[in-house]
Amino acid sequence: MAVTLLHSGVNLGTFSQSVVSCPRVAELANRVRVVSAEEFTRAFPAKRGARVVVILRDGRRVSASVPDRFGSPGNPIPDAHLERKFADLIALRGGPVESTLSVIHNVRHAPDVAELSF
Repeated sequence: MAVTLLHSGVNLGTFSQSVVSCPRVAELANRVRVVSAEEFTRAFPAKRGARVVVILRDGRRVSASVPDRFGSPGNPIPDAHLERKFADLIALRGGPVESTLSVIHNVRHAPDVAELSF
């Protein structure tokens, strides 16, 4: 949660040692509390929702809820987001991002999938 708040989201880069060992991340992480909410507990395991409430220094509360986890049938991952995540994973391993994505996008048009191996 601390990394998400400080970096406006989570991606592969936010799992780096320099980010997770950052004093600002540790300080904010120490202020995070996890509390169960009956509405989400009741819906589990069919749904895995959550609410985040951030209390600002001036006392204001900012909150957001999702009824089900990102990537579930009720809250699917948009294609562009999934493609970006996949490309990040390929790049992390030093793989050919563009050609791999091209193969995936064109697999239904291939007469023989053996031709798609790289």
